[in-house]
Amino acid sequence: MLNASHCRAEDTAKGVVGSRTPSTGAGNKRGNTEMNQPANLRVRRRVMVLIVAAWISAAVWTPGIASAAPGDVLKSWVISVPATPFGVGYTGRLWISNVVDPDMDYEFTIDGAPTGGQRAAAWVGSWIADMTYLPGPKLLCQVNVGGDRGIYCWSSETGAMAGSIVGAFPWTLKSQRGLAYRAADDTFYIGGWTEGIIYRIKGLSYPDRGAVISQCIPADPNISGLAYNAIFNVLWVATNSESDTVYALDPSTCAIVPTLGLNGTGTLPHPDPGFNGAGLEMDENGNLWTVSQGSAKAFLIASGLSASPPSVASIKDVVDAMPDAAFRNLGLRRAFEARLTNILRSIDAGNTVPAVQMLRNLRMRTDGCGAAPDRDDWIVDCGCQSTVRSKMSDLIKKLGG
Repeated sequence: MLNASHCRAEDTAKGVVGSRTPSTGAGNKRGNTEMNQPANLRVRRRVMVLIVAAWISAAVWTPGIASAAPGDVLKSWVISVPATPFGVGYTGRLWISNVVDPDMDYEFTIDGAPTGGQRAAAWVGSWIADMTYLPGPKLLCQVNVGGDRGIYCWSSETGAMAGSIVGAFPWTLKSQRGLAYRAADDTFYIGGWTEGIIYRIKGLSYPDRGAVISQCIPADPNISGLAYNAIFNVLWVATNSESDTVYALDPSTCAIVPTLGLNGTGTLPHPDPGFNGAGLEMDENGNLWTVSQGSAKAFLIASGLSASPPSVASIKDVVDAMPDAAFRNLGLRRAFEARLTNILRSIDAGNTVPAVQMLRNLRMRTDGCGAAPDRDDWIVDCGCQSTVRSKMSDLIKKLGG
């Protein structure tokens, strides 16, 4: 149970950790002792300090999954086979396809160890391209470049064929490259650099599978891979060009989502650019797997977006447990709670951009504590301010803001 004294205790603890400590004689004494040591010992000590400092610096600046910024490379490794990788599928393990003969898909652990799993694509026209995973039936579906230019699906566990989408459709007039799956309504996104169009089509459960639901044209037509984040309704698009840029797009319009990506540009850099862009797939954390055709490397890139729904509930729980005295008045407490409810509704509806703006506006009502809260603060207990503000900042970050 959170109460006012608990909020103050937390705030005090943070203040102590972040405060500057005045100098004492201890530091000077250490310096005087060091100067009295032999010169060679002082040199050895300083070399050791430099080595340790360098090691700490390297450790601190190696991005981990939790602290990584959008575009940071979280994992990378050389692909043992195939020599020219392209398609990427993710099932908890990584499947990678080969551009040249043999027309095979190969399975790896996320650290690059081959599992021995492989599957021949007997249906191939010219070569096999991007993949996407269907979690319900546990199928991997893949683009056929050339031939019937269709989509073929097979069991990720047994390799057995499980279905296909072939026929005379607008998207089969030319070969495509990238593929992504939208599980909520069993539809696919498919597109490639030969047309520069992204189609949304009906999936395997429909009697008219393959029928086009909608289509749009991105500003960069060099589409090589696709991955869909259902939580944020964002379509990630890998491209094949000099820059091999990865884009965050609105799947309905193909417009770049400017609040996402590296520094809010709606883009992520490819780790090995230069017409090396290929397939794309998202892992369970919302990060992106891709490959380089040229260097035959696999990369896991931080996307900045989670694959699990962010929650306002934890903020609401904290606010509900606060005493009325933590607020400037009871009316402002009710207003704060009402705005949290509106933010939750916005997130549930997939409207993350306005949700982020509402969170930022509401956070301004909790940011005034120095010696005392600001006059525009709705929460006036400084400890409670700190608790709520940190949770709101975390949620904004999870929403890509």
